[in-house]
Amino acid sequence: SDLIQRVPVAEDARLKKIILTEKAMILNENISMAINSVENKLSENITLEEINVFYRVLDKIRNNLE
Repeated sequence: SDLIQRVPVAEDARLKKIILTEKAMILNENISMAINSVENKLSENITLEEINVFYRVLDKIRNNLE
């Protein structure tokens, strides 16, 4: 894969350490920035108090479904 790399573990040849490639790290950063941008757009003109009320209502709805 061009997103992960398997690297041998010095202490145990049977094991492989899985790490992200540079391409994966760049992709992750781009995705994180896109998510932050959407979150910022969605929360425009909404106060922190309104967001907190929203989450409390969602918690109540979730509890009703259990």
